[in-house]
Amino acid sequence: MEGLIDIGGTIFTIDLDTFGKLLTTSKDDKGVETETKTNYDEEGKQIGTTVISREYDKGPEIDGPKYDVIRMCLEIIFTFQEELDDSLGFENAMSKTPVSFKMAFNTLLSYGIIKEVE
Repeated sequence: MEGLIDIGGTIFTIDLDTFGKLLTTSKDDKGVETETKTNYDEEGKQIGTTVISREYDKGPEIDGPKYDVIRMCLEIIFTFQEELDDSLGFENAMSKTPVSFKMAFNTLLSYGIIKEVE
């Protein structure tokens, strides 16, 4: 693809669709909301209780811990300041990066968030 910048001779992009799918959990479950009312007579004595239950569709939810880890990995990659020697090739260029960068990059790559452009 024309105009894209390579990293060690390889072009990578962030797949936003995969990123979104990994973070959201779509639940087809029904949620139940319960409300309890206490009934009193004219003198203020409790005469019973009424329980009202409502069912509702649960929408998609974001997995908070997974979001935090993915966000942290992206932050590590985006804030990496060292210059990589592209002439060495991808493996050699990456061999000089810190462990935190390698872990973040490998995590994002293995989950399909970072994809190699063919």
